[in-house]
Amino acid sequence: MKNLTIIFFIIVGCSSTIPEETLIFKIENENATIEALQINYELVKGSGKLVAKGNYNFISSFIFESSRLNNLVVFKDFIGRKSFAIDSNDQAVKLVDLRKNIEITSDQFTSEYPQFSGIFFEHAFIKKLLWGEQIKEKDYPNLVIKQEFENEYGMQFLNEISVKNDSINQDFNLSIFSRNFE
Repeated sequence: MKNLTIIFFIIVGCSSTIPEETLIFKIENENATIEALQINYELVKGSGKLVAKGNYNFISSFIFESSRLNNLVVFKDFIGRKSFAIDSNDQAVKLVDLRKNIEITSDQFTSEYPQFSGIFFEHAFIKKLLWGEQIKEKDYPNLVIKQEFENEYGMQFLNEISVKNDSINQDFNLSIFSRNFE
């Protein structure tokens, strides 16, 4: 497919001035890739929702920020209080209980929050989800993964993923509501 440049103007209002930012995506294929996006952008921020069904049923909203090196995802409880965070890079994934303000291990985390057992606390998985890149099912053979994409700026961005883990009787659905590149 030919390289394609799409220019999209975003008008942001601040008091009486209206600055313009230009988003430029060079597209080599239909699916968004982190490498292609990071040519022009250092950071992606946004929000979403996690819905779980199975042994534990719950809904949690989240906000996120992902840069070239780090991911930060902050989950909120049903009344909007920050409950825990996942902070990851290539070397480590940190889990933080924000209510107690302490870092916890993945074992402590699943003991404290058993409803999240089976969710991937893996840097590459988190990064692909946040930037909107397709997740390869062959990389996770023990899971059933269903993905939905949304066409934005001429690219296909991963905006929803459902993960089914029969071994723990738990299904997760993660949806991205907004994604802003800087």
